[in-house]
Amino acid sequence: WDKNRKTLFCARDHMGVKPFYYYLSDDVFLFSTEMKGIIAFDKVLDDLNKQMIAFFVMNITDYKSTFYSRIFHLTPAFSLKIDFNEFKKNEYWNINPSSEIILESEEEYAEKFRKLFEKAVKCRLRSVYPLGFELSGGMDSSSVVCMAKRILNSELNSSSTKIKTFSFIFDEFKQSDERYYIKKIVKANDIDSIYLKADNISPLSDLNTIFYYQEQPVSSPHIAITWNLYKKIKSNNIRVILCGEGGDSIVSHGDGYFSDLLVNFQFKKLFQETSFLSQLTNKSMIGILIS
Repeated sequence: WDKNRKTLFCARDHMGVKPFYYYLSDDVFLFSTEMKGIIAFDKVLDDLNKQMIAFFVMNITDYKSTFYSRIFHLTPAFSLKIDFNEFKKNEYWNINPSSEIILESEEEYAEKFRKLFEKAVKCRLRSVYPLGFELSGGMDSSSVVCMAKRILNSELNSSSTKIKTFSFIFDEFKQSDERYYIKKIVKANDIDSIYLKADNISPLSDLNTIFYYQEQPVSSPHIAITWNLYKKIKSNNIRVILCGEGGDSIVSHGDGYFSDLLVNFQFKKLFQETSFLSQLTNKSMIGILIS
């Protein structure tokens, strides 16, 4: 707030980690990290945004709007300036989509990625609170856990640095259970593993509490399980949690894996992988290769 110019300046962080909601009318400008802080003001009109409801049904992302027609997100990497005469938004940062790093070989790309990944994990290990890790057994969360353990062991010059991981397990729904992969990571890294039995957690459990904090609808049917996992994490005095959420989207979903094996003449590996996937999905090997 510039008291001399009577101007308010606000900004949201580059990646949109921290929420920023605002409401603007002829009479008032409000902003908050939670919509309930805005709705609590008695002059706010909180009618529903029907377009946003349609977008939600059609799985269309809108980073500016909310489910309330007069409450908006400030977009990541945007700032705003408001006075008694005008309201302006400005994009202060973005990623150059044409920027490209050119290296000499696949091995150099792999090494460059490993160094960036190590740097990304390391800078998130700085905390005055105990650290916890979500571990599903998948490549993304497993990679985060293994890299974190390696960094902590190196910094403390010890191989016995304990970290805690938190995982869903299913005793009744075996097709959803990833304990086989989780235990391999736990055993290899001497990890203190904590499990949540998720078979009997209803998608409707704690619904009112979840909606109170979430404030808007979510598409995931697993949010009740995640909510219960976070309660277990809190009960273990963990304030900071690292996970692999979105890791497969950043690297890939495995698209192009088979074609990479083919062009690199790794025919034996290609046969093994397509054979395994064929058994897993009940699709023909030819069909898998064509798709």
